[in-house]
Amino acid sequence: PPRLLPRSMFPRILVPRSRGLAALAGRQAARFCASACDVVRGGDAGLLLRPACASAAASAPPLASGSVVKHQGESFVCVFRVDAFWFAAPLSGAAKSARWFVGQPPEGASHPGVACLQRPTPTQQQREPLSEGIPTGLIGVDTLSPLGRGQSMLVCGPQGSGKSTLAREILEHALTTRLVDHALRFRTDTSAPIVDAVLQRSGAFAELATDAQGAALLGPLFEAVGVAEALRDSGRHALLVIDTIAPLVEAWRLARRWAEEELGRALDTEAAGAQRRGCFAGLLERAACLTTKRDGGGGSLTLLILAETDEMAGLGASAAAKAAKAGAASHGLEAFQGRKASEIARLEGLVKRGVPLTDGTLAALGIAPPSAGEGVPEEAAAMRELQSLSDGQVVLDGAVAAAGDFPALDPGATFSRFGLGSYGQTQTAEPSAARQRMRDVRPPALQAVAAHLRTELALERDARFRPQGS
Repeated sequence: PPRLLPRSMFPRILVPRSRGLAALAGRQAARFCASACDVVRGGDAGLLLRPACASAAASAPPLASGSVVKHQGESFVCVFRVDAFWFAAPLSGAAKSARWFVGQPPEGASHPGVACLQRPTPTQQQREPLSEGIPTGLIGVDTLSPLGRGQSMLVCGPQGSGKSTLAREILEHALTTRLVDHALRFRTDTSAPIVDAVLQRSGAFAELATDAQGAALLGPLFEAVGVAEALRDSGRHALLVIDTIAPLVEAWRLARRWAEEELGRALDTEAAGAQRRGCFAGLLERAACLTTKRDGGGGSLTLLILAETDEMAGLGASAAAKAAKAGAASHGLEAFQGRKASEIARLEGLVKRGVPLTDGTLAALGIAPPSAGEGVPEEAAAMRELQSLSDGQVVLDGAVAAAGDFPALDPGATFSRFGLGSYGQTQTAEPSAARQRMRDVRPPALQAVAAHLRTELALERDARFRPQGS
């Protein structure tokens, strides 16, 4: 395993020493020099690569996740597939604008982002069932969406709703109470709130900051994930805050557009959807609580990912009202014949509440209008994919934040896929009743209060909501 320095020198624990990664460095050098591929499209954001023909690639390793190629003097690393192509993100160019605070990685160390992409996500057998919580110090979050050790959690909301502040509060509370061994933050927003100076000097916090834009952020992003994974695999508990998921979404959209332009046709919807899911899963599924059987590990990586979006299926009534105002034409329920039963039920609920089915309302809810066919907008489809892959989400309402409430939670859309009174199976020889393991990580007092809290909040909100202009 990689050699790690003592906790007191945490700034130099960020990247494993190259001497402990000799074999990995050799594999990287082979891929770097011998990968057979053709550059189809390129730019500052990345490259679209086509694997070379079988005869040309007979003596060279094929392209794979983590393969490093060189183009016009710059290094690029393969991140995901789209159709028959590979999208490669810049390494050397993006690294110039990325800087680790509280210390620098050792000279000559292998790039942790490349090692991360070459490393597969933990399998189900390597994962421990989530059973330990990380209290956030915020009663609303701990009640409606408890955070578990080894969980991936989305924090969604419009700009100015308090996502960065919420993430900072969770990070500081976890460090202060020593719920995690190390906390890291990938920061692209220069206006993001600064972590307490005392915690920065404690040696348990590090931050990778960059001013790169768009898909060019993928290299630094996976560098931060690679550092957190190294801590996880060494048996430690790490918390990583990623302040934007936009680079991955933008990279997918760019790669898909390039692939369609190169092929001269639209990609198959089902195949492209499967590849998009694999692209997002390559990030979110790295959050895990490992079993102690894995190389004596037992460490964990908890991901907190911020997503700025209004195109979600779980927006609050205030956001839906704003969207309704933006759209002019209103559709009737008969225009949605043939849609899924779940969509029809949601539309009927809006009609009963007096919300007009305008294009603005439908876009805000992630439902395609009748004139747009049965497809879902790319942005909304990507957000739904991220929601389905994550272990939970905290949704913030811009209107509630504007009123001065913090955290500006939307209780109807905030949830956690683990905990909340569920049970999980443990691999023991005990009778079936004894094998049931409680997975609700909230204190008993919160469990009692939260039993009907979500329903009561939803009823109170519905009672007070009035459509715009009524």
